[in-house]
Amino acid sequence: MVLIPGWTFTTRVFDHQFAAFSGSHRVISFDPRSHGRSTVTSDGNNYATQAADMAKLLEHLKVETPVLVGWSTGSMTAWHYVRNQSTEGIRGLVAIDMPPLGMSEDQGDWV
Repeated sequence: MVLIPGWTFTTRVFDHQFAAFSGSHRVISFDPRSHGRSTVTSDGNNYATQAADMAKLLEHLKVETPVLVGWSTGSMTAWHYVRNQSTEGIRGLVAIDMPPLGMSEDQGDWV
């Protein structure tokens, strides 16, 4: 199970879920670029890059059939992961409170 936090949030938003699911599932989360303990950068602060970062992390951790759980804009990262990796090898995707439209990919709009 891969828990993906929304914009401006960190893995800490999932503390209760870690406690609830870690006894029966392998639970992973990460702080997307420029969030929490991740390096702050002006490059790659978009869903496509966050999805690519997540793909590298899952490959490094040898996670072969993840269930992706995106909360808020973390759901957009999950959908970009599916777009880039296809649905093959993904056990499931849960989108919690996903916004109807994602934030602009144009950094000038929000950086």
